[in-house]
Amino acid sequence: MCRSVLPLLVTLSPALLLLLPDYTNTQEEHWKDYKYGRQQDSEPPDKKEFCSWKCLLFTLQWPGAFCQNVNNWTIHGLWPQGVMDCCRCWPMFKSDVQELEAQLNEHWPSLLKSQLLEDAHISPSCDRPYKALVPRLGEKLHIQCVTDEKEREVWFQVKVPLSHNLTVGCDHHGNTKPPPPHGHPCPPDTPFYYFPIDHQQPQTPCG
Repeated sequence: MCRSVLPLLVTLSPALLLLLPDYTNTQEEHWKDYKYGRQQDSEPPDKKEFCSWKCLLFTLQWPGAFCQNVNNWTIHGLWPQGVMDCCRCWPMFKSDVQELEAQLNEHWPSLLKSQLLEDAHISPSCDRPYKALVPRLGEKLHIQCVTDEKEREVWFQVKVPLSHNLTVGCDHHGNTKPPPPHGHPCPPDTPFYYFPIDHQQPQTPCG
């Protein structure tokens, strides 16, 4: 992982500071959880008039059950930390970023890519669990899992804290909410799986 994501973000423009519409073909129900950065348990709209933030949270998602015809890590979003507490008066319309659509379709797939993982011999598998990724991805990144029907921990998301200058790493723990119910930090002492993508059976790629 490069230490700065500035070149990528400059290419995609400051509009990425807003959660963008459905360019990644995210399934409707999953998308609603994130639309405009809102959650059901968010604070009332008049909680705060203005936002102040220290860190950005750049989130990459393994598309598995969420996207069709996508075969690599994709960008889930880029948010100022604590945005869930901000004013709800910011409307977001597709027309606001319409002129960026061609660039987004080309560049929206991920910064992480798979080469970094392949170089570390980390590849999707139904049979091979992983115990730790810190030596390869670094301790500044936060990996998230979901628990499947067989009680296996399955890796599906990476969160990258960014400072104001867009370098990787930012102390944001004092300004965070608990993770949403569909994901949680991958347990440090429990092996977890990095499942391959199966577009025919996206919810159960490994049975």
